[in-house]
Amino acid sequence: VLIGTTGIGKNDLALKLAPKINAEIISGDSMQIYQEVSIGTAKPTAEELRQVKHYLVNQRSIFEEYSVKDFVAEGTKAVNQIVAKGSIPLVVGGTGFYINALVNKLQLGEPGDYQTSVDPKWEKYLKENGAEKLWQLLNEKDPDAAKKIAPQNSRRTLRALTVISRTGKLFSQQQAKISPRYDALIIGLNSDREEVYQRINKRVDKMMAA
Repeated sequence: VLIGTTGIGKNDLALKLAPKINAEIISGDSMQIYQEVSIGTAKPTAEELRQVKHYLVNQRSIFEEYSVKDFVAEGTKAVNQIVAKGSIPLVVGGTGFYINALVNKLQLGEPGDYQTSVDPKWEKYLKENGAEKLWQLLNEKDPDAAKKIAPQNSRRTLRALTVISRTGKLFSQQQAKISPRYDALIIGLNSDREEVYQRINKRVDKMMAA
């Protein structure tokens, strides 16, 4: 697995590395899956797609529903296909939650239920009291979970409270039980901030000119 911030050079490294280790690439970017979205996603070019086999690129329309559950199902299928060929699956991307869900056995809802998975009572509480009060409520119920979630991140706070109310168990305790799905080598790339900014600017200019 190759991970890192936008513009760090993950895709360039993956394209050089894949032929050397007999690997095929699985995109771990939540936006590269969409056919209509190219600018800002560093999607591989047609030539790069011919050079190395890619999975989960240009497979969905932006008008279709697509969740992390769908990504895990399709990513797992891709891993199995690659391994069956005797090759190495190389997951490359910057969408940490998606990659984490693929590599580890996170508890996820059924495909398509992510829009209705939040408990309505917590959504109502959020509308009436705001994100800060919602987070304070989580902090009272599960301090360990709350300290890992920013008070402004109402989406994650809603999810944590929903899990607590539906399972009767602390969200933090359930997270602690996550077990790996694969024995993956995870490589995180790092670089000087100014260099990353320059790479991003050059990438955007190139995409706009294309």
